[in-house]
Amino acid sequence: MENADLAKVTGLTATMLESGKPKLHWNKVSGAEDYDVCRATSETGTFSKIYTATSNGKTDSSAALNRVYYYKVRAHAGSKYGPYSDVKAYVPTVNVTKIANVYIEGEAKGIRISWDKIKGVKAYQIYRKGSNESSFRKIATVGSGHVQYDDSDVVNGRTYEYKIRAYVNTSAGAVMGSFCTPVSIKRMTVPTIQSSWTGPDAEYIKITWKKVTGATGYQIYYNDLKDYGVLSPKWVRLGSTTGLSYTDNAPEIHGSWGIAYKVRAYYKRPDGTYDYSAFSDYDSYYFFDGD
Repeated sequence: MENADLAKVTGLTATMLESGKPKLHWNKVSGAEDYDVCRATSETGTFSKIYTATSNGKTDSSAALNRVYYYKVRAHAGSKYGPYSDVKAYVPTVNVTKIANVYIEGEAKGIRISWDKIKGVKAYQIYRKGSNESSFRKIATVGSGHVQYDDSDVVNGRTYEYKIRAYVNTSAGAVMGSFCTPVSIKRMTVPTIQSSWTGPDAEYIKITWKKVTGATGYQIYYNDLKDYGVLSPKWVRLGSTTGLSYTDNAPEIHGSWGIAYKVRAYYKRPDGTYDYSAFSDYDSYYFFDGD
């Protein structure tokens, strides 16, 4: 039975521990020996006693993740019980981890954003802001099985900034994680290259390409062809230029059977870092015919 000698429990709160379990706390009641902690799965449902707490705090270690629970507490001493506290609702759930590592790169048809997978989440939301926009807007939601997104709705020469967050679904709705640190890149098309022999005795190879909007320069890479159509595992940077052509003055030193070239555009930011386009298709030359 209730007894007016024991006051009503006040100040009932619930905070989430790192484990996702709720830590209940309330104000002490004068004269109380312990406290009945009761729980229900709906506000008007049946409350059942789940713990006897000997202090004014208790962790509900039996709470399942992503469910809503309702709690009330009363003081107890001998055969006396005080009035129940007001009901407190709580959704125990794990903290949604902030995405730590996000990667961005130019692709032939747009921009690719990828990130490190987070366990236990429902999906990821991707937000974007173009250099022509004042705020971020959501452009996609992808399921937890995805760790990359290709954004093809982009304009050449424009800079885009991206941020991503994960979320989990609970019976009380979605619980959002924090956004990652935004990453950005300037969208540049893939250079289209042509190459031809040049020089007094046609001993050099000149690579040319068309201007890429937004680019401040271009990097040229070569590959030593070991046989017809067989690329070496590694591409080597031959040089860079702000122009629209580059001449390899020693192609037969760089290549064995032959040599292949590819080019990508770059944009040098004011802080000295670089954005890159995807690489062009490669163009190849052979120095002699095989047997």
